[in-house]
Amino acid sequence: QNSIRDLLHLDIDATSFLPADESGYGFDNVTVGDLPPALLDRYISAAQKISRLAIGNPRMALQNDVIRAPADRTQEEHVAGLPIGTRGGMSFSYTFPQDGEYDIQVRLARNRVGDIGGLRSPDPQPLELLLDREIAQTFLVVRPNGPDHSVVDKFFEVRLPVTAGPHDVGVTFPKQSSALLETEAQPLQSHYNERRHPRQTPAIYQVSITGPYAPQGADDTPSRRRIFSCRPSGPSDEEGCANEILTTLMRHAYRRPISDVDVEGPMAFYREGRSEGDFDEGIGRALSAVLTSPEFLFRVELDPDGLAPGTAYRINDIELASRLSFFLWSSLPDDELLDAAARGELSQPDELERQARRMLADPRSYNLATNFAGQWLQLRNLEVFSPNPRLYPDFDDNLRQAFREE
Repeated sequence: QNSIRDLLHLDIDATSFLPADESGYGFDNVTVGDLPPALLDRYISAAQKISRLAIGNPRMALQNDVIRAPADRTQEEHVAGLPIGTRGGMSFSYTFPQDGEYDIQVRLARNRVGDIGGLRSPDPQPLELLLDREIAQTFLVVRPNGPDHSVVDKFFEVRLPVTAGPHDVGVTFPKQSSALLETEAQPLQSHYNERRHPRQTPAIYQVSITGPYAPQGADDTPSRRRIFSCRPSGPSDEEGCANEILTTLMRHAYRRPISDVDVEGPMAFYREGRSEGDFDEGIGRALSAVLTSPEFLFRVELDPDGLAPGTAYRINDIELASRLSFFLWSSLPDDELLDAAARGELSQPDELERQARRMLADPRSYNLATNFAGQWLQLRNLEVFSPNPRLYPDFDDNLRQAFREE
């Protein structure tokens, strides 16, 4: 996930493509010799989807993504990332693959029998759909006269023109005046369970995005600016430009200098894709090949030739660059680190210290703390941890996330 972000300037949710790595002895491990064919197929499928998303292939089919809020999240107060003066809802970044029109549908949270929680007020309550923090559509939540709650959010759907690339999507309610509940005991802070601590106001269950309709391709996105380091001026320039693009991408993906022999394989995929489509199609096909290469998926350190088993040896600077980068950033080494390794300077103590301090000052070093705490304190298990609500009635997803942040 981090490697794709730094390689292609593309944010993805890796868990939607691949299962989590096994953990043991303080490390995330993949046993290469035991990779089943089904998992290899998922790697290939993930590479193809990521390639299409990064390139913005105009021939890609409609896709539907559903972003769902945790069922035990209380939505009575302001949510980070949404405008001040709102309450509840959800906010997320979504990468639209192409310029085009997209259907965005909102569904409200329901209880076990299908009734929408929090419909206490007889007055209509506005629900705002935000795109890049601007109101794109306003719906009205109206309490039904009868028992059928399906009519409340049946038409909470709108088709919007959106440009390709990452956009902030949000759904929320304008915050209305509220009064403290007058009870003998202190009111519960969590409101998500209709039986024990019911919602006081409606809440968001999920947002689904479907599209693109009438796709127009993708001209300018962070991913395309990252990938297309050149553009051919004519058919005669395409091979040279493709070679330049792939050499640059492979240097970052494989974390080492790239030779002409290395590029031959991806260039064959480029020519195959180019024969079936345009220049972008060829680059997309080659990118899929790079993302499924063992040199990208795995970090391999080969023992020197003739070395006796069990003999200690010093790794080279290129291998040291990957070790340092994945330790501090959980991601690929950047250009400066690779350049120092290629010059043979990284193993020098002064240069190694300078690079380590530079990398620790980079925001990507946040991954070092989160990964360490995730295993040491088992914070990765928080998502599936739900204590007994009778003993801990105030525990909800809000407290879970606050615990993680603290």
